[in-house]
Amino acid sequence: MSSKQRPGGITILAVLLVIGGVLSILAGLGLMALSSTVAAGSGYTLFGLLTLVLGIIDLGLAVGLWTLQPWAYWGTIVIEVINIVLTLILMLGSYGSSITSLIIPVIVVIYMFTNQNVKTAFGQPA
Repeated sequence: MSSKQRPGGITILAVLLVIGGVLSILAGLGLMALSSTVAAGSGYTLFGLLTLVLGIIDLGLAVGLWTLQPWAYWGTIVIEVINIVLTLILMLGSYGSSITSLIIPVIVVIYMFTNQNVKTAFGQPA
């Protein structure tokens, strides 16, 4: 496979990151708007801002994956590992996170590390 050819899984991941990023941005804006009408507004503002920032990061990673930028390879892995850790914390603390929330980032990390076409496309050593 040529180093300029994007693997199908990366295309799917980039599209999913765009969808997730747009939804996160909308949710973040909604939470920040809600904060002005709720007594516990500062919590909604902080959570909304965090959600907004993560949505913007998702959009940036999507562009980087689409264009096969090496930083996007590592950025995606870092974000997914953070998602794994946060999901485990939420699951252990009984905050309502499900096993499905854990499976998807684990699959993404395994895919990024083990698929030789992905590693080649991003210029990573085999």
